[in-house]
Amino acid sequence: SVWFTPRRSGVRSSHHPPIQKPLSAYSMAFFMYYIWLVFWGEVLILCFMHTTQKLIKSVDRVRTYGEVFTPDWLVADMLDLVQGECNRIDSRFLEPACGNGNFLAQVITRKLDIVQQKYKNNEYDFCYHSFLVYANTYGIDIMMDNVVECRQRLLAIFCTLYTKLFKDWERKYIDCIVFVLSKNIVCGNALDLLDNDNHPIIFSEWNTESTPYCIVRKQYEMADLMAYAPAQETENHMSLFSDTDERVLLPKCVMEYDPIIFYRVCESPKMV
Repeated sequence: SVWFTPRRSGVRSSHHPPIQKPLSAYSMAFFMYYIWLVFWGEVLILCFMHTTQKLIKSVDRVRTYGEVFTPDWLVADMLDLVQGECNRIDSRFLEPACGNGNFLAQVITRKLDIVQQKYKNNEYDFCYHSFLVYANTYGIDIMMDNVVECRQRLLAIFCTLYTKLFKDWERKYIDCIVFVLSKNIVCGNALDLLDNDNHPIIFSEWNTESTPYCIVRKQYEMADLMAYAPAQETENHMSLFSDTDERVLLPKCVMEYDPIIFYRVCESPKMV
C-alpha cells in the first residue's frame, strides 16, 4: 500500500501535506491485471513475429493499423467452406484487406490447379484461362508495401507454373497478367472506398466477348458497386430482375474500352 510520510514532530508548518489513502484491494487487483494484460500482449506479439510463418511485420504496425496476417492453415480451412467457388475459374473474389496476399494466393493456386488439369497441353488456352482467373481476383490494402508484395506474390504463382509447363514461354502472356494485377490489386481504404490519393477506388471488370479470346474492359467506382441501389424503371428503361425475381444492381460504368485479344489488354483504346 502507498502511505503518506507524517510531518516530523516539533516542526511547524502553515499547511499540512495531503493525506494519501492506501489503494483499495480492488484498485490494486485491477492495476495488476492491467499490467499482466500488457505484458502478455507484448509476449504474444513477439511470438507472432517468430513463428514459422510471419504474421506481422512490426509491433508498431499492429498497434497503428491492427495488421496481423491470417495464417495459411486458417485460410485453407475458410476456403474449404467455399470449395465450389474456388473450383470455378470465373468466380470472383474480393479481399478488402488483402495484406500481402495470404487469401488471394491460395485462391489463385486452387484455380490454377483446375486450369492446369484442363489445359496443360495447350499453351494458348492455359494462358487465356489463367488470365480469367486473375481477372476475377481483386484486393485492397491500406499499405502500399503490402500491395506491391501481393502483386509480386500472385504473379510469381503464375510465372512458376507457366514456365514449368511450357519451356518456350512467351513474355506477352506474363505482361497481361502484370497489367491485370496493377488494376485489380489496389492501395486504398475499403472503409471509405478511397484510394491512397483520396480518389474513389476504381475496379475493372474484364468481360469475355462472343469473339473467342477477346476481352472488354469496363471500369466502375467501388462505391457504386457497394451501393446496392436497385435499378429504377423509366419510360425508356425497365428494371431487370434476377432468377429469384429480385431487382438487379446496375452500377454506372465510368470507362469502357474497345474489345481486344486478352494478351493485348494494356493496348486497348478507350471507347468514345
